[in-house]
Amino acid sequence: MEAGLYESIDLNDQANAIGDRLKEQSPETFQDFFLLGNNERVRFFTESALGNFELALRKKPGDFWTQHHLALCHLKLGHHRAALAYLTNCISQRPDIAWVRMQRGLCHLEMRDYKSALAEFNEAEKKDPNLFHV
Repeated sequence: MEAGLYESIDLNDQANAIGDRLKEQSPETFQDFFLLGNNERVRFFTESALGNFELALRKKPGDFWTQHHLALCHLKLGHHRAALAYLTNCISQRPDIAWVRMQRGLCHLEMRDYKSALAEFNEAEKKDPNLFHV
């Protein structure tokens, strides 16, 4: 988190130093892997983040937020089927969260499955009518 704050105020050298320090601490717990993955994700080290989120999920199988971050990483890397699978797991745990359905709609859109994309966007809008309002 600290690294992300430094990056947000354009202090990338400090952010990189914190990221390097985290890697040197030999992560062991779910929290270690999750935080390290999130630090890497916000710094656009998507493949490295993906690996840490996968290790976090091994420590805490089924965790909603870890699966959501895995979906975002896969989506960014163009692995749409993997992103879709993780988002589907997220929806099974938290069907009330509209933006997860919207993200799943984006996966379908990227895969050129326009009918499924539209269905997801419509379902997301039912859950949160203000989701698409600008």
